[in-house]
Amino acid sequence: MSENSVILGIHENILSYLLERRKEDPSQLFTMRKTNRNNRLEEGYWFIGNDTYLQVSFWDGTDAFHKISRIGFFVEKRKQGWVSNVYISCKDEPDLDAPFTALSAELGGFMPRSQHLWRKHFSNLNYLENLERFINDDKKIIDRFLLRNPDIPMKKIEQHKFSENLNRLYEYMNKLN
Repeated sequence: MSENSVILGIHENILSYLLERRKEDPSQLFTMRKTNRNNRLEEGYWFIGNDTYLQVSFWDGTDAFHKISRIGFFVEKRKQGWVSNVYISCKDEPDLDAPFTALSAELGGFMPRSQHLWRKHFSNLNYLENLERFINDDKKIIDRFLLRNPDIPMKKIEQHKFSENLNRLYEYMNKLN
């Protein structure tokens, strides 16, 4: 099985998992790829990423320097297989270092990766179980943190933007089938 088909399967599995969760809780919104740059949507890359990683977030807010969500769940290709990590990133806004350091401590398990970047690694290679753990545990803490810190340039995803992106995804999915 090629790496390309593996990552496409991960995209499909994560999207299916998140859509199933939404049936139970329609307020659970998540980020998706917004544009078809490099024909990624046409090929089934539903989330930001490439052949070696994908990321999904539950908040609107991007680190413009790293071009990733400020807080996001990642599945990445490594020597040991496809691993799960959560990154907190603020390279483009160093003023967020103090609050994000506090958040990473509150969440537990985060280590600094570089200046303005923290990572929490899941040792379990089952990315869907790790995503579920992240949503059930860490996401709740992050949501409360953002409510306590309204000046942080992150917010909940707006329903109409989510619906627009999901409808766009469905259009590309229909073309693939």
